[in-house]
Amino acid sequence: MDDAVRGNMTHDLYTLAGMLGAAILVAAYFASQNDWLSSGDWRFPLANLVGSVLILVSLYTEWNLPSAVIEAFWAAISLFGIVRRIRPPTPPSSNAGRSGDAPQACLCWPGGERA
Repeated sequence: MDDAVRGNMTHDLYTLAGMLGAAILVAAYFASQNDWLSSGDWRFPLANLVGSVLILVSLYTEWNLPSAVIEAFWAAISLFGIVRRIRPPTPPSSNAGRSGDAPQACLCWPGGERA
């Protein structure tokens, strides 16, 4: 295969990844605005993470620093949201403040069931 053709094909794959990422972000936002997908649902930050990572992938061939910065923050905030939903905070204990009573972390599935 000719190098010029192969170069265009690679560029097109990165562009396609970015377009897919943008479509995922817009679809998640649209679903949220129509109350089809709650922002509290674990799928919302997951869609945002996947979308932002795909857009970051597309920046490999067409670098744009401001886009990279916003997508990196978007991905980081999405990861924070996913972690919050996987491991919700534990309620304060009635023995708070006593030495030796460290809060216990809980790994829970979405919906609150223990893993």
